[in-house]
Amino acid sequence: MSFKTPSTASCEWLTVLVKLPQETRENVELSVESEAIDVRSSRYRLHLPTPYPVDPNASSAKWHNDTSTLEITLRLARELDNVNF
Repeated sequence: MSFKTPSTASCEWLTVLVKLPQETRENVELSVESEAIDVRSSRYRLHLPTPYPVDPNASSAKWHNDTSTLEITLRLARELDNVNF
């Protein structure tokens, strides 16, 4: 356990939920770059810059069929210092 909470400056992960009503997993394309995520389908397009650089290789995504929601978990690529520990 640590003193980290989602509101602290020392977070290591960022979770983004993208609701895509009436869409299926097969029709959704996701691209994760170090400074942005891009979600596309035939109906929707989202290009979202991230507040901090992320590690695309350590990030993951999960599709929730029941809510047509894409859950993207991004690993923040931040250096640790006296504030971000």
